[in-house]
Amino acid sequence: MQDPKKYGFNFRKKDLYPQVPVMEVTVDSSITDMIAFSKKYDINYKVFKIFNPWLRAHKLTNKTKKKYILEIPKKGARSKKY
Repeated sequence: MQDPKKYGFNFRKKDLYPQVPVMEVTVDSSITDMIAFSKKYDINYKVFKIFNPWLRAHKLTNKTKKKYILEIPKKGARSKKY
């Protein structure tokens, strides 16, 4: 929405969700175990799935070596509840 105030939406900064800083990890191979992959970055699987909801299975099959970008929350932002 271009102009929310014009339509009666008045949001204060404290009403909005904070932007969580993330690092992008590029993957060009298959991931057979997403749980082990998330532990490699010191996060649990639930947080990993919250930041990458497009991943549907517990593995990523990538026979064509396509590049995927996965989002991992940065270390300072990991102490917050999601």
